[in-house]
Amino acid sequence: MMRACNLVWGALTKIEKRTATGPFKKKPSMGHTAKEKLRRANIVHSCNAFRDLVPCVRDKDKAACFRISVEYVKFLRNRMPREMLQELDREFENIQANAEPRGLEFEESDDGE
Repeated sequence: MMRACNLVWGALTKIEKRTATGPFKKKPSMGHTAKEKLRRANIVHSCNAFRDLVPCVRDKDKAACFRISVEYVKFLRNRMPREMLQELDREFENIQANAEPRGLEFEESDDGE
């Protein structure tokens, strides 16, 4: 009986296997295009967040926005006492380790964006 089942399963096309019921059915996943749209939306959202947090990047393109943001973080880190910086780094790592993974989702802003 098992051999007959394997022969039948082996004869199914890829499409039939994807739509088959039973233990071989895979959970439908998000398509590549939808994932790419979410990824791009996440980049735009992150860039806009940097524009709100970092001076001098309000009207810059995305690449300049991220480059200037990195320079700004380096600037801040160089001006903080080492002990304070290490304490903040540990605190942030703990927060990130205990946070729920958010994936590509992001919060809606108050201004409707």
